Amino acid sequence: MRTRVSYPQEVKLKAVEVKIQGIPTKLILEELNIRNDTQIETWTRWYEASDHFDDFLVTCAFFHHISAHIAP
Repeated sequence: MRTRVSYPQEVKLKAVEVKIQGIPTKLILEELNIRNDTQIETWTRWYEASDHFDDFLVTCAFFHHISAHIAP
């Protein structure tokens, strides 16, 4: 089993910004050293569902906190 990875807020934001600009997911994964393409999709959904960038960061922090407590 792989170790859980926690990405800095800056990486999450950069991934979402370039994804929204139309950069291919594979390129984003390689450039930002992100392991899984579904992670970018999740961050993008969170970003699009938030009304403001600060809401996005709060959402990221919340889900990171929750997943840390329920992870096996």
